[in-house]
Amino acid sequence: MANIYFGGCSITEGDGFVAGKEDPRIYPNLLVSNAINDSEGGSSNIKIFLKAATAIVDNLANVYIIQWSALHRHWIYPTPDSGIHLSDTKDKHAKWYQERNHDYGNIIQLIQFCRILQDLAFSHNAKLLFINGLVNWSNDIEWMKELVADASSDHERFIENLQNNMELIDWNLWINPWSNMYDTKLDVAEDNLHPGPLTHKHIADQIRDKLIA
Repeated sequence: MANIYFGGCSITEGDGFVAGKEDPRIYPNLLVSNAINDSEGGSSNIKIFLKAATAIVDNLANVYIIQWSALHRHWIYPTPDSGIHLSDTKDKHAKWYQERNHDYGNIIQLIQFCRILQDLAFSHNAKLLFINGLVNWSNDIEWMKELVADASSDHERFIENLQNNMELIDWNLWINPWSNMYDTKLDVAEDNLHPGPLTHKHIADQIRDKLIA
């Protein structure tokens, strides 16, 4: 199989497995023996996007498999060698940030990331696939209404904008767009938290089917 780049968070990194990235049971290693596994535990979607975009620009692989993480994951860097993960709402500063960081904007941002990667992959003659690792969203109109319910006015405008943006994504590139790997996991890894071997095999089978279609 072609040289494959994998981007994502702890799921793709192999957290919960004894051998981590080297564990033969995680989906990158089920697909290829020389996987370029550029995933990193705790990654935000912007970090995943930037690393993937750079990899495509640098022509690191023929195929790019990008696993998106949770919408609420964000990082700030007080110094060059330290980072603060803003998803822990037990921290008062993180809680303040998350309460003011609406999922609507994060979803629009994720859609833009997908569009840019789609264009980059096409211009570099590379294959691209997306995996829903931890994204909670839907294409159901009732879900969209609930998402924008706390807007002060003009709710229909926000719904229409979201629908228009979603139409710009090539959903044929997605393995599991509306059901993330945690919601549909078949088992757990050794840490009793992350998706386990059966879940990784299921994702690997879906990727393989997409690549040979």
